[in-house]
Amino acid sequence: MTKRSHRGRVYRRCGCRGPGGRQLGPNCPLLASDEDHGSWALAIDAPTGPGGRRRTIRRSGFSSRTEAETALTRVRENLELGLDPDPTETVAGYLLDWLQGAAPRLRPATVARYRDYVLADLIPALGTIKLDALQRADLLAFAAAQQAGGRGPVTLHRCLRTLSSALTHAVNSGRLAHNPALPSIVPRPAAAPVEPWSVKETAAFLAHARRTEPYLYDLCTVMISTGLRRGEALGLIYEDLDLPGRRLHVHRSLVAIDNRHPLLGPTKTAASNAWIALPRHAVTVLRRRQRATGRTTGLVFAHADGAPPRPQQVLKDFQKAAARAGLRRIGLKDLRHGTATLMLAAGIPLILVSKLLRHTQLATTADLYTHLPVPAATEAARTLDAVLGRATRRARWHRLLTRLRPPRDHRH
Repeated sequence: MTKRSHRGRVYRRCGCRGPGGRQLGPNCPLLASDEDHGSWALAIDAPTGPGGRRRTIRRSGFSSRTEAETALTRVRENLELGLDPDPTETVAGYLLDWLQGAAPRLRPATVARYRDYVLADLIPALGTIKLDALQRADLLAFAAAQQAGGRGPVTLHRCLRTLSSALTHAVNSGRLAHNPALPSIVPRPAAAPVEPWSVKETAAFLAHARRTEPYLYDLCTVMISTGLRRGEALGLIYEDLDLPGRRLHVHRSLVAIDNRHPLLGPTKTAASNAWIALPRHAVTVLRRRQRATGRTTGLVFAHADGAPPRPQQVLKDFQKAAARAGLRRIGLKDLRHGTATLMLAAGIPLILVSKLLRHTQLATTADLYTHLPVPAATEAARTLDAVLGRATRRARWHRLLTRLRPPRDHRH
């Protein structure tokens, strides 16, 4: 089949139905009288398949002729490259294929979360729709139904972002002309403000945990001293420690699939895989823990029987201990925020703090992991007050001297 035989065309159509219930498509009389009626569509002949049957690929829902022609060009190029989208494929069939193909490239916890969204939410609501016929209106209706059912904005945003990732892959692989989930159906909710513990609160918790919760004292001391993430600290093994050299190597993280099945996996980013210098307090804690457990292999913060801890349970135990100590509720991840803030308050340069926390970009440290402590804010206010006070006094003396100075004609 030559290239000319499947050049394709663009046209206007609508969803109005005639007396028999069938869609009028491009034959609706309103298309000639109302320029805003209906939408633009494309049709293109695909190369003849093994059975010798001719097949026409049709896609609609474009807002302008230019958009439809751009999509037609993309479909034509994909056909010439050998890509052959199937207009009979449903959203359910595509999502299952996409999930299976994406799983080897993703973290296990991410695959589990995507699978939950696909099987429990997306397929029941959108699965019967043909992939080529999926429109933005379908996604808006899905989001509205989810919100009406009480779905939280964060969860709904993540669910739709999963769908958007799948549809972007469909566009890149030539199965769709455009992604109806873009721009985002539900805006990303603003992150909740983080208020890590102050130095006084941190010290109070460690003093309480040292007396009553030795496991949490050891874990939190290491996390606060090094800025390790929760999964990195729980996934630390004795083979990663170099206590004589006062350092440890981070190259794994403990995650929990469905919050029930702990699993060792890779670190969050490639930059997270690095050596970390250990402060004296962390070295003391790790040595004592090694002597107490009698182990030189396996997880450092495993249970007494060597089983890996469940991250969610560790978080619950941490928050209960904080409540018993009379401290406000925070998460284990907030200890990392507090470490960054304490480093900056101690005068450590921002670029060095970013390197110590193993961030890929300096902006991440500046925007997310630094919080202004109350003492620092108070001191800044005092400094500003002193500067303004001196400037005000100088201006007052200048005006007074100007008034007392004799006129220029009488100075001699």
